[in-house]
Amino acid sequence: MSIIVEELKAGRDFDASRATEAEVASLGARMFARLREEAATALAAPLTAPLQELVATSTDLATLVARRLSECLAQGADPALAAAVTAAVNDYLRTSAGLRALVGDLLFALRVDPAVLLLAQPALLFKGTFAVCAHRVAHGLWKSGGLASALWLQARAAELWGADIHPAATLGCGVMLDHGEHRTCTAVWRGSRPMSTEFTRLRGCAQAQAW
Repeated sequence: MSIIVEELKAGRDFDASRATEAEVASLGARMFARLREEAATALAAPLTAPLQELVATSTDLATLVARRLSECLAQGADPALAAAVTAAVNDYLRTSAGLRALVGDLLFALRVDPAVLLLAQPALLFKGTFAVCAHRVAHGLWKSGGLASALWLQARAAELWGADIHPAATLGCGVMLDHGEHRTCTAVWRGSRPMSTEFTRLRGCAQAQAW
């Protein structure tokens, strides 16, 4: 395990919801630097070569995760739809609130999930991270009046990752959705408290209510 991942796992005093924008930006920069290191080593394999290139051609954490999330959401879409998805994801993750939520979510996954050995796992591979991030994008659209787009993202995230969260739902900073697949019992965490009781399970698929 890398030094920075060990530090992040141990850094329980850092609260992304209360940190200053400068502190959040600094931690985001450290995370991105670590992902660059992992790309050159742990991701240097045939199956992860596309992820390695994605990291190498990104400029910061928000851009990297936005590209990865857009790639997943727009898979198989026509160019116009893919462009719209990419724009919506970028518009959210490039905001200070988007970066704060992303840093908080990644940091919390590092802290509570013993299976996480690389930052690349929650940042680039975990469907729970993608589902939560897609919901945050949808929630932003919902609040700004883009109801149809928000509902489309909700349906798309449920289709891809088995996590059906209404776009009106508000999530705090630092959320982990562990295994968002239809056949997997889903647990949701906020801070140090499990939130799985906030979910109703329907045939193994976790479906969130407006919290």
